[in-house]
Amino acid sequence: MLLFVLVALYCVGFSAGVRDEEQCYGYYLPIPFSYHPPLYKGPIYFTPKGERRSSRRTIANNGQSNHPRFKITSYSATLKDLRETDEGTYSVSFGDNDITDIINLKVLECGAEVTKTYGNSFYIDVPREAQYLEFTRLNSKETTVLWNRTGSLINKENLKINRNQIHVHSLTQLDNGYYNIRKKDNTLMSRTKLQVEAKETHLKATDRENVFIRFPSKSKTWTLTYISDEDDEEHTLVDKGIQVRDSYIHVPFKRRFSKYDDGINISPVESGHSGTYYFKDPDGNLAETVRLEVFGYLPTYVYILVPILIILALIGCCCCVRKCCCKKSSSKGNESAPAAQQQDRAQPSVTYSVAPATPVYRYQPVRPVAPSQPAAFSTGPSMAAPPQPAASPPGFQVQPNFLSSDGEPTFELKGSNFSSAPLFSSNSTMADVYTSDKLNFL
Repeated sequence: MLLFVLVALYCVGFSAGVRDEEQCYGYYLPIPFSYHPPLYKGPIYFTPKGERRSSRRTIANNGQSNHPRFKITSYSATLKDLRETDEGTYSVSFGDNDITDIINLKVLECGAEVTKTYGNSFYIDVPREAQYLEFTRLNSKETTVLWNRTGSLINKENLKINRNQIHVHSLTQLDNGYYNIRKKDNTLMSRTKLQVEAKETHLKATDRENVFIRFPSKSKTWTLTYISDEDDEEHTLVDKGIQVRDSYIHVPFKRRFSKYDDGINISPVESGHSGTYYFKDPDGNLAETVRLEVFGYLPTYVYILVPILIILALIGCCCCVRKCCCKKSSSKGNESAPAAQQQDRAQPSVTYSVAPATPVYRYQPVRPVAPSQPAAFSTGPSMAAPPQPAASPPGFQVQPNFLSSDGEPTFELKGSNFSSAPLFSSNSTMADVYTSDKLNFL
């Protein structure tokens, strides 16, 4: 039965593969239930990150822990209080030469980050449950206990305790690192990363001026170095509080550089003094960087002449713009008059043709005239063909008179003249007239 369980666990572990885990600093890493008691009591190995398998170590075997932070119970196995040194690969073995990787662990920094300037202060709140404060420098694995509640142990010169607060003053780059507060059972309560940076200053000066640069403080002996903008070579001007002699100092500073208790003086400055100045304390910590820019010297009359030239240039531009606008407006006025005359001359003459009016026929009663002879074979009144209207007179031609005061067209009659007598009147000369008593109804 036990052999069957081991074979099953081997198959499960092999098929599961390696699991990637990411946990925050100070947290814990649980081991899968398939690889701890009661199902598994074999060895558990740990290989640190970046090292070979030959450097692996055994952290548990036969259900017992060989690591102070690796806890095994009847139902769990946990690696507590994770640290950067716990990063690596965890493996198990089902035989003498058969090792299977189960976990790849990466420890993350999940704590707070604080950035301070050189010489400032840093405060840490201490809870009531806190037992001690430990410090780990950046890029280091060594941990130092700075404060312990039972013995009030202090192993740092610039650290003070004020009730429930720890004060770290006069910060330097030596204070860079992680500050961890832990309980009595070593449980991590808080973790803070401190980063101390140098102060940055930017100065501008004109050629032939005097420039004074102060030291970060008077309490230390400073080392001052200089890197020119023209090259990347570093030159020492002050070495641990002692000024370098003119015979050894960089050429642009000869007979122009002076050191005082509170700073340095460059008199007079020139373009060769442009660059970056670095102030370092006796421990080599960078306290401040000063960026100096020196501009060329200009005579006084240049500062007076330049504004005058600018004003004159603006006045000249305004005059030119105004002159151009006047020319454009006058040219537009001269071009508008000929255009109007040409438009009048180009107006075409219009001829209107009016069709003749349709003649109107009116019937008038005519008294009957007795015939001289009786009509033979007359069965009724004889009907004469109705008269045909005369040919339509030629049309009227209308010519508008554009020079007259009224805008109405003048009509001129062309062609045959019509009589003023109305058609079908008694004076009509037409021979065929139809007469009948039946039409005399008036």
